[in-house]
Amino acid sequence: MTAWLLCAVLLGAGPPPEPATPRSQLLDVSADVLAPSESQIGLFFAEYAHGVFPGFQLSTHLAGDVVTLVNLSAKLRLLNRPELRASVEVGALWAPVATVLLHANVLSIPAALRATAPLGGRFELNLAATYQSWNLNVGTLQLVSQSFGTEADLVRMDDSGAWLLQGRLPLATLRREVVTVEGTRTAFVGVNALADSASWSVMLARDLLFGDSGHVRLGLGYRRTPGILIVESIDHVIVQLGLYWR
Repeated sequence: MTAWLLCAVLLGAGPPPEPATPRSQLLDVSADVLAPSESQIGLFFAEYAHGVFPGFQLSTHLAGDVVTLVNLSAKLRLLNRPELRASVEVGALWAPVATVLLHANVLSIPAALRATAPLGGRFELNLAATYQSWNLNVGTLQLVSQSFGTEADLVRMDDSGAWLLQGRLPLATLRREVVTVEGTRTAFVGVNALADSASWSVMLARDLLFGDSGHVRLGLGYRRTPGILIVESIDHVIVQLGLYWR
């Protein structure tokens, strides 16, 4: 009887629950992943992230889903050691309404490989390699764009939140255009390779805690190449304002 009781206790106990992600941890720039059943929601396009099981989370922008910009991102932890943490994140964005109404196909796939290393005290260094592709098909025109870049983030956490110093360096963009003349079944192909390193940027931000789960982030920075309208920057100025809860 004692042996049966002991087996039942051992089988029912299972692994210890994963500790909650520290509130001062900046998930968007670090390799960290939400713990199972832990959630984070942001005001910007109603971004929602949820820990599904240990080392794996899913996220989406609910506002985009509502207007049929279907999007989903998955983040998987690859390494979790005291001296180094690493994760990979892959997503997809698709606009089915464009397919139905405009007979156009729009698909974007962003990806990032992130690593986080403690530097001692309350400092952490985050490094990332980023990638994003766009595929647009309209009639006889196909446009494929692939962008590569790097990112470095120095974070100092404290009792009130965290400071963030972020540097981004776009590396290159490859664009491929294919125009098909249906009458003669001829395809004209063009490939452009663009060096984007001139568009480097740097930003300083403060992430403050409030209440039991609230965060507010305010950042100000500079982008070497002016942004178009509000794409990545307003002229040379980067302004970041975020409000989210975890």
